[in-house]
Amino acid sequence: MKKTKHPLFLKYLLSYTIMFMVPVLAFTAFINDTLLNELQKQYTRNSTQSLNQLMYITERSMQQLDTIGKHLLLTKNITATYGLDDVEQSRAVIEEIKKYVTSNAFLLDAALFFEGNNYLYTSSSTYLVDHFFEDIYIFENKESINQLNECSEKRQKLVLPYQNVRVHGVPRKLMPVMIPLTFRGHDASILFFVDNMFSNKGNYELAQRYIIFDRDGQTIWEDNIPIKLDSDSYGEINNAILAGKPISMFAEHSEERFLAYGIVSPDTQWRYAYVTEEGAIYGDYRATQRKFVWALALILAVCIIVTSITMSLSYSKLNNLRKISDGLFHDENKSGHDELQDIENNLIGLATENKVLKNNAVSNACP
Repeated sequence: MKKTKHPLFLKYLLSYTIMFMVPVLAFTAFINDTLLNELQKQYTRNSTQSLNQLMYITERSMQQLDTIGKHLLLTKNITATYGLDDVEQSRAVIEEIKKYVTSNAFLLDAALFFEGNNYLYTSSSTYLVDHFFEDIYIFENKESINQLNECSEKRQKLVLPYQNVRVHGVPRKLMPVMIPLTFRGHDASILFFVDNMFSNKGNYELAQRYIIFDRDGQTIWEDNIPIKLDSDSYGEINNAILAGKPISMFAEHSEERFLAYGIVSPDTQWRYAYVTEEGAIYGDYRATQRKFVWALALILAVCIIVTSITMSLSYSKLNNLRKISDGLFHDENKSGHDELQDIENNLIGLATENKVLKNNAVSNACP
């Protein structure tokens, strides 16, 4: 028994399906790309606004330190003091430093020392330099002490990253900033201990999940970063900041993706980056995207089913005609590639057979 085939039906059904799918897929791609670009632009705008605030707070604090240094140079109460011979002069230096420390909430303390003097002056007392760094302010990273000594000798400004320092036995997170000064021909340096530039609640919340790099790419500040970054990751973030583009990365030992975006300060060339989970930015969008895709798939399926049913009703007459032609004449060796070809072959075969029968009848007719 001949197996019924429906190539013509399937061909037109496939054509209609493609006609449905092409505009739908194009529309989906357009909507997806538009929404994604708009979401990225919104993320960039919001991040840039927050980063600009963070940059303003940070650089205003750094500028304030330079301003303090300049004011100290203009202060008549401070002159080059060596040893503890002049008690009144030492007290005047301490009081002057205290005035600036107490008026700037982001400062824990400051230490002024003159080159060639074994003592330094803070906002509360006078200490031997060695005693100060060995017992009062104990740096966890000993290399920081070497860097301070080196820059003091070279008369260079130095900003070290926030780091662990034990102050009178209490662990703190401080950023040392050293500025060279010259008091009436006498070289000196003032070492600021920045406690928290984001000391008030609003500023501290602003600084969450942010990284601050100096112009050389050294990490100055980072807090509550949701991922563990290695040196390569810091380098990638730095490069992305310089390129002005967001960067997507995987967390170490995690399959979750994270997004980082940053800006560069036009004045100091410091870089400011914001790091957050990619899901926090695209989570709602992807959930909506999945629903949208499922809805389109359902619409396409319904369209194909309706088209198939409609075509079946129209196709039934053609299929019946093919069956009738098959009943009148059918040659297995001349099977067409679709229903119309089968009907044509059957009609040609039927016509040929009739012609043969007619010729035979004529030949066999009585004279």
